[in-house]
Amino acid sequence: MRGIDLEYLTRKRFFKELSNTLNELDDKYLVTEIIKKPSFAEGKILKSTLEEMRKINARKCK
Repeated sequence: MRGIDLEYLTRKRFFKELSNTLNELDDKYLVTEIIKKPSFAEGKILKSTLEEMRKINARKCK
């Protein structure tokens, strides 16, 4: 398999798992606690952003 194909499959698998996890969760803010750490830049940025949003929301709810 070529590198580009492998990169695509890695991203596709991550986003599919993320989508499935969100669909199963009642408390969507917990998604960052459940999903695996992504190995690619866009996934890391997304996970980091979701974690920051969760922290900000937690502070506002206090």
